[in-house]
Amino acid sequence: MHQKKAKIINMRGTEGNKGDGMGVLKPLLSFLLLLTLVGTTSALQVKLLSGELKENPVEGELVNFTLAISDFPEGYILSFDTDLSVHNDKYLFNLTNLNMTFREKHFEIQTPNHEIYAQAIGEIPRVTEVKQCDGLTLVKYKQKTGAYYRIKLLDEKGNLIDSSIKTFEVRIPEREEFNSKVGEINDERARDFLLNLHEKGLVGESKELADILIEMEKERGVPLWLFILSVILAAFFAFVVGVRIGARTREEEEEEIEEEGESRE
Repeated sequence: MHQKKAKIINMRGTEGNKGDGMGVLKPLLSFLLLLTLVGTTSALQVKLLSGELKENPVEGELVNFTLAISDFPEGYILSFDTDLSVHNDKYLFNLTNLNMTFREKHFEIQTPNHEIYAQAIGEIPRVTEVKQCDGLTLVKYKQKTGAYYRIKLLDEKGNLIDSSIKTFEVRIPEREEFNSKVGEINDERARDFLLNLHEKGLVGESKELADILIEMEKERGVPLWLFILSVILAAFFAFVVGVRIGARTREEEEEEIEEEGESRE
């Protein structure tokens, strides 16, 4: 009897070990299956064949590049998007081996059963905005970042499968030159004030004031009273500009409201 009981216990112990083994194998098999599925999933490939995609191009700079797009299933959707501007009324994208051209910044096509060659021609968007206000010139800089291209691979239901993007940040030589000039000024308060003045759009005035302070420092140092006077005058100047801009903005809004009222009547 004792031997039979021992055998029964051993058999149960063996079954328990098998159960533990299956408990370990199941997650392992699931992991291997996941790896297999990932391996078979399409990974969109976008290669630059010609042209140069600078990280910091200058606004208005002309770019011309060609891409090779591959590794996508047939019958899916390729979504194209760019922040480039149209150059000389030409197309932005030319899918050369599909005989398709697009002037739109965003478009979609159905994927063929072969590689796609896409040529892009366009200009880096302009970020400098100049406004005239009662004889004063205000210069502001808009959004500086963008993308040469954003290409997305979508399935038949529009779900994102993969994507590729190449971004840029517009370089503004005028701002770089001004920052370098301000860096020559020793007084930290003066530097901060000039940078703030420049940021508010008073580009010409901030440059002139920077030149004066640099010259004064080189010759004999900046007299405190003269620096304070310069700051007060510049601050007053900025205040007047702000008031004029605000008044003009209110007038434009009132005119728009009146025009809308007349059109409704």
